[in-house]
Amino acid sequence: MGSRTEPMVKAQPADLDALRADKERDDRVRNQQAEAAERAIPAVEQRRRQLATRRPGIDRALQQYDDLDRGEAPEIRIRVPFIQLATPRDDRIRNAKRIPPGRPQTRAPWDRSNDISTRPPMTKLLASSGSRALPTYLSALYIAHLRAVPGEPFENDIPNTQRWGSHSWVELAGMYLPNSGALTPGSRKRRQRKALTTALDTLEQHRLIALSGPAGRAGRYEHFRVLTESGAEDQYRVPGGTAPNKEAIRVPWTFFSRGWHLVLTPAETATLLAIIDRTALYRNLRRERGIMDMGVDLKESVRWKTYGLSDEAYETVHNLHDFGLIRVLDPMPNRANPKPYTHISMVGRKIVLHSETDERVALRLIYPPEPSTPRETLFDKDAFDVVDTALSKRTTALQAVADAAETPPDSQPQTTTSEGHSPA
Repeated sequence: MGSRTEPMVKAQPADLDALRADKERDDRVRNQQAEAAERAIPAVEQRRRQLATRRPGIDRALQQYDDLDRGEAPEIRIRVPFIQLATPRDDRIRNAKRIPPGRPQTRAPWDRSNDISTRPPMTKLLASSGSRALPTYLSALYIAHLRAVPGEPFENDIPNTQRWGSHSWVELAGMYLPNSGALTPGSRKRRQRKALTTALDTLEQHRLIALSGPAGRAGRYEHFRVLTESGAEDQYRVPGGTAPNKEAIRVPWTFFSRGWHLVLTPAETATLLAIIDRTALYRNLRRERGIMDMGVDLKESVRWKTYGLSDEAYETVHNLHDFGLIRVLDPMPNRANPKPYTHISMVGRKIVLHSETDERVALRLIYPPEPSTPRETLFDKDAFDVVDTALSKRTTALQAVADAAETPPDSQPQTTTSEGHSPA
């Protein structure tokens, strides 16, 4: 008995139109991605150049840390009020900004100063473009852990600029400039001093340090007083080792000793500390095995209301993933390239095109990135080397995306019509 041949199912013209439209959409998206990649490459290359320029200062800071750090502070504790607000801020401040261009102003215009003033101290520091206030303050907290007893005030007796036989804040904050023919000794010292005083001015503005005397007074920046993380203007005291997670997060000492706080951008650092805080907050929560119970999220309302993180700062989660500090899982398929159909199936003799849900789901952010990676060893590698290598790989990947647009697009789908021939 001969084998029975199943009749070939022929696509209907309407189905072919849908598939053709989907392919045209793919081509448009590919070209848009190539254009975006071409725009992104210069920014990545510029960051690598800036890092290379700053490397002598970062290396000098690590040398200073080696001198000071005797391994007696395996974790650096940062009080939670520095990172998040105890009471989420009013959403109307954010909504005022989100009025599309050309639309009538039905709400009060966005007030930048009000936005900044209502953030927690950490993200207030992100608003000072070009200032290295956040890494400078984190450097001060690190040094305080190395030199002060928990619970006792930290007395800053470190000079701001280099002196024979002593450390300096210029060096500890990664602002050291080496001797070179490009700068005279006087110009080099003035540039170092300017970078530090700019950061200290920002920290004083947000009540994270206190300077001695009014503006213009000689020596007012020397021996600045480090204040507590909340901005309450109390002198800084190192938190005790038994402080619960709701009061202080714990960051491995290697985050500082290997230079991560100096190499990451302030936005990357702030986003990472927010993830560490949220992970500690939910550490003891009972979880299922589904993807939505993996790690934590920083959904828009939480990251803006509680942490003061802008959308631009939040986007740095992908950088943190590339650097191996967190793992980003996306529970939403085709987020970056949503398509009207996810797959095709047959129901009888009819082609059925299945569309995906348009529900937006927050990314899952996992810290540490792998269960086998203890937090204590996560930051052991040299921050500069890791970040520079990752940025180099990103440039290569972006160039590949940009080059892909130059290849001829695939031919139209040759699906058989109901008449039994390929469409014209």
